[in-house]
Amino acid sequence: MQHQLILFRHGQTDWNKAGRWQGQADIPLNDLGREQARLLAGLLADTHIECIVSSDLLRAVETAEAVAERLQVSVFRTAHLREFDAGKAEGLTVAEIESKLGFKKQPEMDDDDFSQTLPFVETVSAVRERASSALFQFLGEHKYSQIGVATHSAVIKTLLRCCANYPGQMPEIGNCCAYRLTINTADNSLSFEGAIDRQ
Repeated sequence: MQHQLILFRHGQTDWNKAGRWQGQADIPLNDLGREQARLLAGLLADTHIECIVSSDLLRAVETAEAVAERLQVSVFRTAHLREFDAGKAEGLTVAEIESKLGFKKQPEMDDDDFSQTLPFVETVSAVRERASSALFQFLGEHKYSQIGVATHSAVIKTLLRCCANYPGQMPEIGNCCAYRLTINTADNSLSFEGAIDRQ
């Protein structure tokens, strides 16, 4: 059976603004993040989302609730959709990771590549396993066909990488960016349907 997922990232936090790795720290939205969530709710108003599955971290929940209020749908929370566990790097900028923890980011690396060189950071495969398993379990327990997913950049990138038809280079996942995927529970596959452009 096929279902449609609308993946969206939470709005901005003060740690986002400062370039700090949030990991699983429970940081709330700032004023701009709450406005971004309000605008996202308007953008998703015509998507026919029937419910929202959200990371249980506050920044994702606040974003999910803003969308849910506009769409008049329920929010289900799960720890399995959290951001990657950044370990000792949580709350630090890249410069601070280099100066305080002694790990060097090479010029050709983006933050995702750099994170996977740190031995205390949760791996991409672990994020993929917990996030995809949670979504398939949710779909097995509920009968929704259009589901919103409020989560974090690492989870979104990981799920996009699971789409065999994803075109080209992985984008930077900005605050409140949204993507449409099809998930098939018959063969546990994901297909990319496109980004939802902001107005």
